[in-house]
Amino acid sequence: MHRIRFEDGAKPMRQAQRRLNSLMIEVVKKKILKLIDLRMIYAISDNSWVSLVQIVPNKAGVTVETNHNGELVPVHKPMRWCQCIDYRKLNAITK
Repeated sequence: MHRIRFEDGAKPMRQAQRRLNSLMIEVVKKKILKLIDLRMIYAISDNSWVSLVQIVPNKAGVTVETNHNGELVPVHKPMRWCQCIDYRKLNAITK
């Protein structure tokens, strides 16, 4: 079992989750279910520690598209989504 050492007097933090649009909610659900199936994570209903989940696009490359003026412009297209956990507040109180 892994243990995290905290500073003296540190209290558990529950950060409110940010609102996500429906596309990002589906991405989060798929990624979480995949991690549960792989037994990398497991569900805890009464955990006193909650960190933010954020979804960011991975830019796979540049494509050329026509804009509203009919000009060809380079566009970065997100090909995949990456799920990130914001542990900054947790890291601030660890030894």
